Amino acid sequence: MPSATSSKAVLGSGEVTATGTGNVQSEAVKQILVVLDKKIRNLEKKKGKLDDYQERMNKGERLNQDQLDAVAKYQEVVTNMEFARELQRSFMTLGQDIQKTIKKTSRREQLMREEVERKRLKTVLELQFILDKLGDEEPQFSAPRDYTNNYQRDGYQQNFKRGTGQGGPQGAPRGNSQAIHS
Repeated sequence: MPSATSSKAVLGSGEVTATGTGNVQSEAVKQILVVLDKKIRNLEKKKGKLDDYQERMNKGERLNQDQLDAVAKYQEVVTNMEFARELQRSFMTLGQDIQKTIKKTSRREQLMREEVERKRLKTVLELQFILDKLGDEEPQFSAPRDYTNNYQRDGYQQNFKRGTGQGGPQGAPRGNSQAIHS
């Protein structure tokens, strides 16, 4: 009688497989489960044969010595089969945990790759924006025209054009000692 649960249904469900250690561990657990499946099948066959010997013995049929020795080990076979099934359940749980960990790690790595790509894209877009602004015909920040008119009206521009080097308004001489004494 085949075992009720199949390890292939649990681990071979096409989930995300990560590279590296997780994949190796997953493969090892799969191999262990395959060996346990075979062992459980063999023990179930042996138990079935022992049940048949027990029935024949209860009906009064005479068994040879090998068959009688096998019937004497019935409890040992049942105990081994229960132990193998418990091991199988434990390894199936372990395999599921490994698959969950692989899936989480894979998702975390994917999110990190997406974040790096997002940052790279942001940098590219910022550089493209800067290059677009540098290529514009008109400067974005130019002085308004009324500022230059105010400077000319106050005489600042005229003094610098004449080379006087003094930036005060017209008609207000600087450094005139006579103006201070009077």
